[in-house]
Amino acid sequence: MGRYVKGFSFMENENYQQAYQEFSRIISQNKRDYSAYFYRGMIDFYFLKQNLMQTKADFEMVLSKKPKFAKQLYGPLAIISDMTNNHDDTIDYGTRALAFEEIYDQPELALGVNFAISRAYFNRSLTRTDYYIALEHLNKCMELSNDDLVELYLCKCDIYMALDEYQELLNTLDKMMTIFSIQPIFYLVRARALTNMARSELDEDKRIQLLEQALELFQIYFQYEESDPVAYFYQADVYRLLNRFDEAVKVYEAVKDKITEDEENQFQDETIVSIMKTLEMSDKPLEAISYGENYISTQQSWRVEYGIAELILNFQEEAYEKAINLLRHAFSISRKLPVALFLVETYQRYYQYEQCLKWLYEVITDDPNDGRWYYYAADIASKLRFSYDEVEDFYLKAHRFGYLDLI
Repeated sequence: MGRYVKGFSFMENENYQQAYQEFSRIISQNKRDYSAYFYRGMIDFYFLKQNLMQTKADFEMVLSKKPKFAKQLYGPLAIISDMTNNHDDTIDYGTRALAFEEIYDQPELALGVNFAISRAYFNRSLTRTDYYIALEHLNKCMELSNDDLVELYLCKCDIYMALDEYQELLNTLDKMMTIFSIQPIFYLVRARALTNMARSELDEDKRIQLLEQALELFQIYFQYEESDPVAYFYQADVYRLLNRFDEAVKVYEAVKDKITEDEENQFQDETIVSIMKTLEMSDKPLEAISYGENYISTQQSWRVEYGIAELILNFQEEAYEKAINLLRHAFSISRKLPVALFLVETYQRYYQYEQCLKWLYEVITDDPNDGRWYYYAADIASKLRFSYDEVEDFYLKAHRFGYLDLI
């Protein structure tokens, strides 16, 4: 252990950066010094949080070579996996960590692992069961926490929102109002809950009442947070649900001005698409098309191109070739499956089988190991009356590359 003395000394004096560098130096001299990897990783995990991907790799190497460290490593690995948005690893490592009862001797770590698992199930959200498991781990966090943390309650609200369990959500908000001093975010969450309740309300008078209440809550929230673009986006949605389209467009336009550089790309695209949708709903589809085309003349956005193509096919059907070109470009910059499916469907809708197959050949050239493209090609080839053997060859390739289980 003598070779670690200098590194430990740095740690005792809270010189964590120097300690990290010291253990890195030791590793550079002996790539098999797995204890050095362990200490270096722990310094970064608990103190620096600067090299999380490297730390995850360090811990996984130690785990593969020194399984005795499992109890100490599964928890940090779960939390790092959560911090790097690897949901499956978070759930795997977190479940392994909680299998050791000793983890609850470190309440802060146990809380962190349960919270990481909760977030992972919520963000993965493959089924409703994922949300319920997320809620179970979140409740465990509340048991472990010495304080009533606002963040945990807000996460619980998010889960209830995703489950459409709005009464539970409102009850949670009511409880928060008794525990914590009033915070602006409470008004925003309640406004979103009322908005979503209105979406499924069959009674028109009750629906309008819920939406009007949501608008009042948004106005209260904006007294505290006047520059929150996401909240304005939600407010615009309410105006749209009330068929107050001009007001909705006005607020969506304001959202564009409030978007920061960090939020710019996807959120900006979603805002443009929402404006186009609102114009369509207000019987202005050609204006919606023009609005989208103006946007993509200076910005690249597959979402907006997809939206324009939909509008063209619904309201300017004679310009279907323009829609096809938009979808082709949207797919080329995104590789999104829904875009590809819509494009194949559009080609077939207008009997453009040869052009569709030519496009599929291009896609296969770029992505030869994805069986779905061969499957689509087989369908188009059969419509073009290719020989049995040629169509069969496409199906065999679809099977070979994992898209078809049976031929």
